[in-house]
Amino acid sequence: MNPKDLLAAGEKKGILKKPAAEYSTQEALNLIMEPGFSTAKKITAISGRGVGMDVVNTIAEAYGGKVLIESTPGKGTAISMFMPVSITAVDSLSFVIGPWRCYLPLYSLDKVLSSADAASRLSQAEDGKTSLAYGSEQVGVIDMRERFATAKTDRSFYLVGHSMEKYFCLVVDDIKEQVTAINKALPACFDDQWSQKTCIINGVIDSDGSIGYFLSAGMLCGISNGREESAL
Repeated sequence: MNPKDLLAAGEKKGILKKPAAEYSTQEALNLIMEPGFSTAKKITAISGRGVGMDVVNTIAEAYGGKVLIESTPGKGTAISMFMPVSITAVDSLSFVIGPWRCYLPLYSLDKVLSSADAASRLSQAEDGKTSLAYGSEQVGVIDMRERFATAKTDRSFYLVGHSMEKYFCLVVDDIKEQVTAINKALPACFDDQWSQKTCIINGVIDSDGSIGYFLSAGMLCGISNGREESAL
């Protein structure tokens, strides 16, 4: 999907909420979930009515879930749906980012590196972005301390994971333990912009009754590979 084409269609239908130039790539892609939105030039038996993704998104949100859209022109589109149930238990790794206790599913994790082990793999581009050599790939590094606005410590770990055949790497303060994390849907007060900034999609009830946060491998992968809203 081409964001420019989506914005042009949205402008023509009068559904843009701000000037097209102010829309980020992600916001442009999300237009396909607006009621009545369609890029089809004429109505057929299967397209043109603007009914489809808006229904999917409405149902997902009604159950506390969300829809994530990723698209690269000329390569393809991936649509992921996150649908939390009342209680879901997932084998996960717990780690710390400042005062935040966070979790990622084990099936999305490939490797954990100490800062010393990662040092020889790190490189920095001219634009200041850091990447980590992993196999034959250079994986974008996300320092979660910066995203969570917490102070950096001398101790850090690098987590390498994957989503949809793409890798991501994040820096955290400390690794805790492998647990079976019990997921709970987040309250409605946590909006999409906050979720996209932090990559948090669910809450977690820890074994001691404390609250933690479950991160989205898909969102982390998008940030690591440069597919992030410019507003964040």
